[in-house]
Amino acid sequence: GLWLDAAGFALEGTATNLFAVFAGPDGTSVMTAPTSAPILPGTARARALACLHRMASDSQHLATDGDARVAAPITVLERAPHRDQLRLASELFATSATLPVAPVRHLDGAPVGPQNDEGPVTRALRIALSRD
Repeated sequence: GLWLDAAGFALEGTATNLFAVFAGPDGTSVMTAPTSAPILPGTARARALACLHRMASDSQHLATDGDARVAAPITVLERAPHRDQLRLASELFATSATLPVAPVRHLDGAPVGPQNDEGPVTRALRIALSRD
């Protein structure tokens, strides 16, 4: 399940932290709720954010394999996306202690992102985390 605040901003999953990826011609933005919101901060969330910030500042992290192409520059925003924004996301992924990064393939029954594979940001992050 997805936990929203009263205004409809997506804070986290039932046992996960949620990240939304928005890819555009001018780059890629990754959003997740800030720890000032009523969320569990999560060690996997912290690792993912640290890695995403490295990816944003170091273009070599973007070339993780032949299929993981991420539109640079990457902007990491600790700001909760609104539920309506989630429908426009090019990728959604979740982090947790038991699964460091996992693609979210459906939102309200509608497909999100690549259906047969993880998206490029999710893949690049998973690969980078495995190397840490």
